[in-house]
Amino acid sequence: PPPVEPEQPWDVAPPAVGDWRYEAAGQDSQASYGPVGAPVAVLRCSRAARQLDLRITGALSGASVPVTIRTSAGTLAWSGVGDGAAVRVQRAASDPGFDWIAFSRGRISVEAAGLPRLVLPVWAEMQRVIEDCRG
Repeated sequence: PPPVEPEQPWDVAPPAVGDWRYEAAGQDSQASYGPVGAPVAVLRCSRAARQLDLRITGALSGASVPVTIRTSAGTLAWSGVGDGAAVRVQRAASDPGFDWIAFSRGRISVEAAGLPRLVLPVWAEMQRVIEDCRG
């Protein structure tokens, strides 16, 4: 068999296949990333609650799933909940970690314990959802 290539660092690894798409639904909005009809990540704003939900597709269950998000500004250590289909991280829209995500240079890495690393490009769609939630 061919030799296995080592995993590239997150800041140079190619992003996952797909595109960001922005959608507004009443007062709420979301940006989803991945192939059409099969998003691997969704950032959703609940304006009434001033809360952002980040969902990463993956078959994990559990009340507390460690989620590491790497940005060019630093590393965020958040906690999520696995529902069997995705890991969901809920945070206040005012959390400064979302600034780190929105302004990261080119990409971020999302690493939920038990799932493969997900490298996502930083596009305006996710920045727009963050701003929608902040007011």
